[in-house]
Amino acid sequence: MPDSYLYEVSSIQQLAGHVSQIFLRAITLPPLSYAAGQYVNVMHHNQSASPLSIACAPHVDGVLEFHLFHPPENHQAEDLMRLAQNEKKWRITGPFGTCTAACLDLNMPVIFIARGTGFAPIKAVIEDLAWSWHYPPLHFYWSMPDLDHFYLMDLLEKWSAELPGFSFTPVFQDRDSEKPDSLLEILLRGHLDFSTYQVYSSGSPRFVSAVCSEMRAHGLQKEFFYSDVYG
Repeated sequence: MPDSYLYEVSSIQQLAGHVSQIFLRAITLPPLSYAAGQYVNVMHHNQSASPLSIACAPHVDGVLEFHLFHPPENHQAEDLMRLAQNEKKWRITGPFGTCTAACLDLNMPVIFIARGTGFAPIKAVIEDLAWSWHYPPLHFYWSMPDLDHFYLMDLLEKWSAELPGFSFTPVFQDRDSEKPDSLLEILLRGHLDFSTYQVYSSGSPRFVSAVCSEMRAHGLQKEFFYSDVYG
């Protein structure tokens, strides 16, 4: 059985649309020990669980950060939002996942590819790499329906200005499309051969699978594709 932890909600901020940034502090000690890129299960009262990626590196003052997408039609996410707002506590289990910052080869450039709140584990991994000041070139491509859906743009601007070798490319893609056509078109303009790159992707399983297939068709080696969807 995975370990269980009780956390209190210290703050909630709306980031964009139906995306909220939720910060937690541990009530029970010791707190969760995890690696950048991992996720937890957040428990509901009916004992079901919702997986949610941790959006900060472990060295960030013991605080856990999450990016929760909670449109009205997503009843599980809406329930997590009610728990955060009304009871101000989450019980979590974990951590889960093997797709962490430690998996990356520091001698190869990294292409990060996210859809929506798939930015969360990527944010944690980039924070972890930046904290060490020993990392390869980092290229981040982020797919959203329109400009208003992007969030934490001030952080991305700060990384672009302060982290040598970091670049960010926003990509606009239809709200209802899980196929990364626009993103892949932009990627392939600048990179026709991915044999010397590693790719870290996060989003829905369908999105990640499409990214993986296209990247491998253009030279990416299987062992250098990482995603929380696969572990």
